[in-house]
Amino acid sequence: MANLGAYSDKILDKLISGFQEQIIRIRNIEKHSKIAVFDMDGTLLDGDLEEAVYCFLIANNYPVKLKWSNYLEMLDREDYQNAYIALKKGLDGIKADAIMNFAEKLLSSKHSTIFFREGNIEYQYPIPKINHELYKLLIYLKINEWKIAVISASTQVLVRTLAEKFLNLSTNYIRGTRSEFFVTEDCEDIFTDRITGIITYGQGKIDSFKEMFFDEKPMISAGDSEGDIELLNYTHKDGFVITCGKSQGNIQKLRNQLDADLHKVDFMY
Repeated sequence: MANLGAYSDKILDKLISGFQEQIIRIRNIEKHSKIAVFDMDGTLLDGDLEEAVYCFLIANNYPVKLKWSNYLEMLDREDYQNAYIALKKGLDGIKADAIMNFAEKLLSSKHSTIFFREGNIEYQYPIPKINHELYKLLIYLKINEWKIAVISASTQVLVRTLAEKFLNLSTNYIRGTRSEFFVTEDCEDIFTDRITGIITYGQGKIDSFKEMFFDEKPMISAGDSEGDIELLNYTHKDGFVITCGKSQGNIQKLRNQLDADLHKVDFMY
């Protein structure tokens, strides 16, 4: 146990100062839940895995049902939730194993960009990587027996792939948006265009959290976008929120929608 404590302190020393300060502060609170919850895309990852897999499918001539240009138009209109649902429905007819394999391939890739064409337009999409500062925080929390949840608006199989294969997290606390599958005679799962259960966006993230942890609240939460606001504001007031983003402007936009009495740490990558 002494060696484990020494290792824990070494990891704590390697965390960025904002994480260190908040961990030390809440470590001295006698009773707290020791639950942390993280978004996936733009938080644990420096980009969007579901979008990257979709672009990879297009690049490899898979018959996706939603044009990339139509998806981008929805994002431009800030119709985020419907855009994310449409992207999942666009996977209709694709094997779940293919989606998981492509996710693993991309997360393991040394390349930085996916190149593809739709009609006469050429696109480039960045391949997401794990945010190592948050990964170090995960290691510290696991050593100290925290329950770590990942709740993402992305499709469930992608969230599980990241958590299981790359973050070594328990799948008991992994939630994404679920598609219904058609099962073939060979027992292969095929995506359909039907969504089932909780849509893990906005209030849906709180609903998913409560499904796992009932009346408890997270002591640590991290997110980067509009769809995370409700869950970040649900964080225990003795805990802290990590506001993630690629620019200070993105982080400030997030901060402006958070409760004033929350402890906050900015993480720009």
